[in-house]
Amino acid sequence: MAVLIGLLVTISSHACDICNLYAEIMPDDYKHSIGVYTRHRMLRGTRMGVFYKQPRGGFHQPLPGQGIPFYGEYNAAENYNVLELQGRFMFTDRISAIIGVPYAVSNSFVNGGLNARAAGLGDPYLLIGYQLLGTYYGDTTNLLNHRLTIRGGVKAPLGSTNTTWQGYDIDHDLQPGTGSTDFLMQLEYLVQYGKWGVGVVGNHKLNTVGADHYRYGNTTNGTLQLMYFADSGPMTVVPRAGFYGEHANRDHDRGEVFEWSGGSVLYAEAGLGFMSGVFSMGFSYQHALKNQWNYDQIPVINRVTFFSRVSF
Repeated sequence: MAVLIGLLVTISSHACDICNLYAEIMPDDYKHSIGVYTRHRMLRGTRMGVFYKQPRGGFHQPLPGQGIPFYGEYNAAENYNVLELQGRFMFTDRISAIIGVPYAVSNSFVNGGLNARAAGLGDPYLLIGYQLLGTYYGDTTNLLNHRLTIRGGVKAPLGSTNTTWQGYDIDHDLQPGTGSTDFLMQLEYLVQYGKWGVGVVGNHKLNTVGADHYRYGNTTNGTLQLMYFADSGPMTVVPRAGFYGEHANRDHDRGEVFEWSGGSVLYAEAGLGFMSGVFSMGFSYQHALKNQWNYDQIPVINRVTFFSRVSF
């Protein structure tokens, strides 16, 4: 079967997976669909300096007067978990829309103990796509299939931004929402010849000022994946592997550059997709090969994603 399948597309800021967008491209994406998407990002490292017990996540700088201060070497870790309900709707063969509503749970740890937690609805988003050129999405007769699609959209500031933990304020990175209206751009090219496929995706996210006059730095990322399409009875199985990289500019806090923010990370990625009838699912593991973040930020260890959806 000639099909196009499987790219993980994210738009993100370091230590802010709750700010990300997630869209998995599958052979049935020329149909309407409803799905559940999850992602998990883990950060972990050892640091030397002042930290406050139960004041905030992020471990960038302590908030004055909050919690009990300690000085010394400590183990810091954070994880960011997002469960997203996503709908895809096709208006014509070329015009589509993606709507996502995330729920986020973020945790911060110091020396193995829970330091802060935030949970709540994140910022919903809307993406409108247009296929500039290529073969029809659902064409299974061509040996060669390809498509070039451009998308643009907006993320609305409707998520929670004032979550607290045991009476203490929580860092912006852990909050479920950002409080900002952000603009999204994406360019995607997919090509398949026989049972082999290649996908290239580039994204840019333009952020505006959000909660507490804080503005995340604009982000750019890109994905390159190689895919193989294996038919197994009524099911299509698609292993895939590639690389994903992202870069975030420095944030601004009340108009001033926040030095403990921004940077780059490069991942190696491997994943597997499945499709049978109207049902499709997939997962991927991304391992950080190189972290290059400004100042003493916690390095990213890995990201894990999963999705399942039904088309109609």
